[in-house]
Amino acid sequence: MHHIVIDARVSNNPNGEHINQFLDQLQVVDKNNKYTILVKNTDKNHWEPTAVNFSVKSVSFNQSFFNEQFSLKRLLDSLSPDLVHFCTLKQPILYKGRHITTLYDLIDIPGLSQLKPSYLHQFINKHIFKNTISSSKYIIVSNSYIKKELLKIIKTPVDTIAVIPFEIGVPSKTSVNFWHQTALQTHSVYIDAIRDHVRI
Repeated sequence: MHHIVIDARVSNNPNGEHINQFLDQLQVVDKNNKYTILVKNTDKNHWEPTAVNFSVKSVSFNQSFFNEQFSLKRLLDSLSPDLVHFCTLKQPILYKGRHITTLYDLIDIPGLSQLKPSYLHQFINKHIFKNTISSSKYIIVSNSYIKKELLKIIKTPVDTIAVIPFEIGVPSKTSVNFWHQTALQTHSVYIDAIRDHVRI
């Protein structure tokens, strides 16, 4: 039996519907391994496990740079997992354990995002992003377009990026779809029902 930690602190965010469905289905197919699901303290009742090999651990620290780099690393070291699944690019660069990363869209990728943070913010983001990509055993993306764009700006073996469409799964439990993705030949368009902009 292996101990797997899933960093689901963004499970109550717009992208979180896919994380919740992933966790629901994972409980059905894996009865052997031990899972610890990390959620924000404010979201500790947002997702509740039904399988005995799943447990939820709430974290009280905020999603800031220093908390990501130090508090989260300290927590992961104390849990001593065999694998960590990060559902966000925000992860401790000094964490040396085996891990994989899910990349939901292009907006958080330095160089592709239309957001214009400060120079220092850009420098830090690029450093964390490069470390995340190079240190992750696998990167999971939702379509081939994101994989192609990712390979343009990073040097990583093609087979380390796995394309898994997030639409494949059970119907949403909520009446509002958090976001819908339409993949075209040259564009990837995201319509976000929570925020008032379209992410391209």
